[in-house]
Amino acid sequence: MRHAAAGADQPVHRLIRFAEILGNGLDACPRELEAGSMELRGKLSGIEGRLAAYAHRDPLDGIAGNPGAAKVWGGLDLGRRRAILSTLVTVTLHPARAGRRPGGGYFDHDSVVFGPWRR
Repeated sequence: MRHAAAGADQPVHRLIRFAEILGNGLDACPRELEAGSMELRGKLSGIEGRLAAYAHRDPLDGIAGNPGAAKVWGGLDLGRRRAILSTLVTVTLHPARAGRRPGGGYFDHDSVVFGPWRR
């Protein structure tokens, strides 16, 4: 799932381009520019509405108290997982130790510290 803010980039850049065309006095059909501008403003308004709704949404909705929370967690996108973790706990990353860990991996689990809990 794409993050809604990423989708806002294209309409905003296109509106800026329309303004540049008009500001530079370049030949452009006013009706086409107006129609394009209205379409882009409509898309941008929809994106802003989705962002506002997402910003006020509790990340724990549908997962807190759910007996199948582990299954729900597995289907969540990275952004939602991050929002849930930042709601519940402070995550601190310390510098990892150099070299391979026992078992051959490089990830240093001890460099990730969870706590204190927020909820």
